[in-house]
Amino acid sequence: MKSFLQLLSFGLVAVSVSAVPVVEERQDVVYQLSVATKGDAKLDGQKLEIVNAVVGVFKGDHPPAKVYEIKNQQNPKLSELHTSPVGIVDHVLGLKGDNGLYNLVDITNIHSTDNSKTHFSTFKLKDGLVTQDLPGHWIAFPSGNGAWDVKWYDGNAIITQNYVSVDVKYKKSTK
Repeated sequence: MKSFLQLLSFGLVAVSVSAVPVVEERQDVVYQLSVATKGDAKLDGQKLEIVNAVVGVFKGDHPPAKVYEIKNQQNPKLSELHTSPVGIVDHVLGLKGDNGLYNLVDITNIHSTDNSKTHFSTFKLKDGLVTQDLPGHWIAFPSGNGAWDVKWYDGNAIITQNYVSVDVKYKKSTK
């Protein structure tokens, strides 16, 4: 009986350890994000940054948002964008909202998040552009002091007309 319990406990530990993704394997390629637009020359080409869980363009010296891609297990054409470097808690970029205007945000504890209002595994990376599986396109709103918040707009929400249409671009970065 003692041998059986030892074998059972070893088996449970082995299964749980094998289910944990290996960080080194997940981060083969790290990308830096930026915006491109013809609507505002000062905004065009600016790096995206994460400040207080909001993804956008900010004044001051902030590190650029760097992400690595993890393919969606149900649909390999879609991806999650996890932030790099990896800390104790895994962070992922996601769209948060439910009214047709979604904020691009940094999310922690993705599996405890209300997924009906958060989309984090629906990104598409192709030809240097980050898009979404949701209908719509990227826009940026001025948020004061020269800063811009990046959002996904599906055309259904009533919004003010002070936004600029943008593309979110990715390029290979050093880790």
